[in-house]
Amino acid sequence: MNFYSIIYYFIFRNRTTTNADLTHFYSSIDKFERRISKQALNKAIKKLNPNVFTYLINQFASIYYASSLPKKYRDHLLIAEDGTYMEIPYNVYNINDFQFCMNQHVHDIFDVKKVQSKAGGLYDVTNGLFINFSLKPAPYSETPLAFAHLYRTKKILENQKIIYLADRYYGSAEIISHLEFLKYNYVIRGKSNFYKKQVALIQSDNE
Repeated sequence: MNFYSIIYYFIFRNRTTTNADLTHFYSSIDKFERRISKQALNKAIKKLNPNVFTYLINQFASIYYASSLPKKYRDHLLIAEDGTYMEIPYNVYNINDFQFCMNQHVHDIFDVKKVQSKAGGLYDVTNGLFINFSLKPAPYSETPLAFAHLYRTKKILENQKIIYLADRYYGSAEIISHLEFLKYNYVIRGKSNFYKKQVALIQSDNE
């Protein structure tokens, strides 16, 4: 499987089993007789630089948002930032690369039962696609991921009207200040007790 075939395989796979995906891929390009094994696929994937997918996402976004194709909400793009943990194949190399979070059950590398990565993405809600995405070690904070995504997509979205959506973990002064600098509108959910102090002061003043 050459470089371009691997890229096409990842883009168009059905995300079922590897064998089923291989069968579907080679049937789709009418070359089923050249179907490779699961082991051969894994060998080919190890030669691929994963940064190629970051490059492809950025290139696609640049072309897409320069066209008339994107749908909008009241003349604005709705983009949302969020993060999560993704499970990574369990082995000592991935434990070292992606690290692990200490807690009451995990005190050192020998307590690790599964390997996780901190994932974060900037997602176009209206058009249903990621504009930028990152995988970092498990202890990585979501805030610097959000900054990185805003920085990397600044040029792509510079001529667009934006409404930025985020959960309570992104309500930092630094991110809000940066959104103001970019002239983005934003809706960031506050914590449940976010206005508790302010409400108490208002009640006190009224009294």
